[in-house]
Amino acid sequence: DLIRERYTKLPFDLHELRPWYWRPCTVRILMVADGALDFSMADFGLRTLLDIIHTSPYPHVRFQITVGHRNAGVSDAAVALGEPPVTRSIKGFRFDNPDHFAGNMYDQVWLFGIDTSSAMAGGIWSGAPGENELKALSEFMDSGGGLFATGDHGALGSALCGHVPRVRTMRRWFAG
Repeated sequence: DLIRERYTKLPFDLHELRPWYWRPCTVRILMVADGALDFSMADFGLRTLLDIIHTSPYPHVRFQITVGHRNAGVSDAAVALGEPPVTRSIKGFRFDNPDHFAGNMYDQVWLFGIDTSSAMAGGIWSGAPGENELKALSEFMDSGGGLFATGDHGALGSALCGHVPRVRTMRRWFAG
C-alpha cells in the first residue's frame, strides 16, 4: 500500500498539464500464463500486476487487458473474470485459435510461464505451443508486435516461452 500511495499521489493534477489535443493512447495487451501461475491473488497469482496497471496515475495511456490461461480447467478467478482492468478472459488459450489471437488484436503479448517442457518420443515437446501457435507468434512479432516472455530460474517457463523464435535464444531455457 505504501508503494501504491507513493506512485499514485503526485504534487499536481496531470489533467491540468494535458492540452485539449493530447488524446490518450490505448495499448492492447494480451497476458498469457500457464501451470500454477494465474491472475488471481493466490501464491503464484499476478493480480497485483493487474492492480498496478489499473491504478496507473498517467491519464495519457489507457490499457485494454486480455488475460488467457493455457489450461481450460482454471477457475474464473484465475483469469480475473470481471476484474478491472481486464476486458476479456480466456480459458484454454491458444495462439492458433482466431477467436483468441490474431496479429491485429493486440499491441503487446506478455507470456508468464512456469511449466517446464520435456522431450518426448519422436522429438515432440510436452506442454509447448504447437507449430501453428509458434507461427502465429512469429508473424505477430514480424509485423511489429511486442513480446515479453518470462519464466523463473532454470527451466521454469520453458513450456510456454522456450520454443518461441527469438525468445528461445535470449536465455538458457533447457539444460544441456
